[in-house]
Amino acid sequence: MSSEVSVIDPALPQPFAAGEWEAIVAAAVANVAEIEAAQAQDDPAEAAVDDLIEAQPVGTRAALSLPVPAGTCARTPTWRSRRTWLELCEWIVTHTDRGREALKRHSIAAGTFLRVCAAHAEYAESTTGRHVSVSLNTLASKWDLSTDKLKRGRRVLKATGLGVELARGKKLNGIEREAAARLYSQAHGHAPARLQVGAASVWALSAPHWAVEAMPAPEKPQRRSRRRPTRVPGERPPALVREQNAGPAVPHPNPLVVLFL
Repeated sequence: MSSEVSVIDPALPQPFAAGEWEAIVAAAVANVAEIEAAQAQDDPAEAAVDDLIEAQPVGTRAALSLPVPAGTCARTPTWRSRRTWLELCEWIVTHTDRGREALKRHSIAAGTFLRVCAAHAEYAESTTGRHVSVSLNTLASKWDLSTDKLKRGRRVLKATGLGVELARGKKLNGIEREAAARLYSQAHGHAPARLQVGAASVWALSAPHWAVEAMPAPEKPQRRSRRRPTRVPGERPPALVREQNAGPAVPHPNPLVVLFL
């Protein structure tokens, strides 16, 4: 009589004990996190690139916008709308001494300044007036304005508080150029043909308190009353009175009868 002995091959995978698989997965995740943290410490430039991309305002397309220092936007009053801000600019430079003196000091006509305002307003965020990051060359070519006039207009914006420069434009360093290239790739699906080498100044178009208080509030249009006119009991409606006073209607002669007569 032969007895069979079950031999287990140690080379074959064995079933995991209770909780053993979860422990292995948790250890693997911890190892990956440790490796990623070590790589970030070894390559701080990679973290800086990611921070620049994450700091881009909503709606950024392909060009890198310079980051704004923390707390700067909170100190800048926002506009109510694009139209009201342009009306405020016109009022300030035509009805206040501060506005007229700013135009005179920076040698720019009121009409030209208002064109500069309209050019900047086109690129501002509609709800706040912030995130104006467009180069002078782009504004000059689109609005038929010289860069000198645009610079003079910006000086008036600063002097009156109607515009605040949040970040000064500059040439990009290596980290910023890499962030700009990745931002372009994310937007277009391929690497840029030419690297972005500079970034425009970042402006916020503002409605300062002194300007808002100086401009009178617009007059509200008077609403016409929709109440029906009251009638005295027993009084006939005007339409009925006119119909009764008109007398009986005279029949219109037949043109054919008149013709043969």
